[in-house]
Amino acid sequence: MDGAATGCATRWGWSMSASVTSMAMSASKAICRRLQAYSAGCKLSGHDEVQPMRVTDVLDESRIVFVEAQASRTALLRSALEPIAGREGVGDVEAVVTALMERERLCSTAIGGGYAIPHTFAPAIARLLVALVVPSQPVDFRSLDGRPVEFLFLILGPPEEQKRHLGLLSRLSRILNAPALLDQLRAARRDKGALMDCLRSAETAYEARFGV
Repeated sequence: MDGAATGCATRWGWSMSASVTSMAMSASKAICRRLQAYSAGCKLSGHDEVQPMRVTDVLDESRIVFVEAQASRTALLRSALEPIAGREGVGDVEAVVTALMERERLCSTAIGGGYAIPHTFAPAIARLLVALVVPSQPVDFRSLDGRPVEFLFLILGPPEEQKRHLGLLSRLSRILNAPALLDQLRAARRDKGALMDCLRSAETAYEARFGV
């Protein structure tokens, strides 16, 4: 599949601030600004680039979850976490869902274009991971552009992984800016192998274009 990515109206992406010093809530407002700026296609300045980490190194077929559309964001996140919690070292699903929803109440992580990137770091999470959640139909996730969400990328990690966690958030948001990617994911939406092929292709194209 052709996952070639093209840039924003100004430049791809935004860099993360160095002032990430406590758990999830301390970074929330800055992350919201960056998510909103990404949605608008603009660039924000930062002072400290996080060492790049490939999204597809921490997302594989075992972390793709097909779920039924739910009436609430809380129920959707819970149904996405329950199938993977045991094998992924998520010790307390309800604690993680609560942390995710605290972030959502500050600012929706539905960045527009059919995507959401719910994310949190908490002691209940043993290791850094990305999971792709594919609901049975588009869901209302209070998107920044008002569109329903078709694909959710969960980024979860322990507190000590904050910088890599935020680096993944930055990198993933840029990769998802590729105009062709949404249609490719739609075409592959019930095939885990094809979904991973789309994402690997998009990430490789992003690296080739921007050298990161």
